[in-house]
Amino acid sequence: MFRKILFAAVASLALLSPLALPAVSDAHPVRPYVGCYHVYFRQCDREPWRASGEFHNRQAAYNAARHLRMRGFETYIR
Repeated sequence: MFRKILFAAVASLALLSPLALPAVSDAHPVRPYVGCYHVYFRQCDREPWRASGEFHNRQAAYNAARHLRMRGFETYIR
């Protein structure tokens, strides 16, 4: 009887051992955003938003928004 229990325990551990291993990840590398950035600005909250330009570089869009903010405009980037 002890052999049957021991055999059943060894068999169940052998069948469950593949589940204990971590699965292989098939993740893709992270790519930067390749779209374009639009900078919008307005002078006060009663004015509509106006587009300043379209930028393909994130840093150029942030620089344009910063330049407009220094001139007193409210800006956002989308």
